[in-house]
Amino acid sequence: MRTLAVPALVESLQKMGCEKTDLVAKIAGGANMFYDQKIHTVNVGSRNVEAVKKSLAYHDIPLVASDVGGIHGRRVSFNVFTGIMVVKSFNGEKIL
Repeated sequence: MRTLAVPALVESLQKMGCEKTDLVAKIAGGANMFYDQKIHTVNVGSRNVEAVKKSLAYHDIPLVASDVGGIHGRRVSFNVFTGIMVVKSFNGEKIL
């Protein structure tokens, strides 16, 4: 498996005392920001989402929430104490 952020993050969290079995994931992003029906380009956003999902599965980390895809960017905030992730986009706000 190629080197991604997920293994580095897991290692860092374990060094701080986290148990891998206690980890869960929430992801946001992967929009096709440069969408143009006339140009058939590779959708980098969806490829990134799939890579992260594969890496999470490889490391046995359950994906518990996601807001991915589409053609609009997102702004994400995450509360490390509550685990609540707020995703704001053109379509409104989601609480994950």
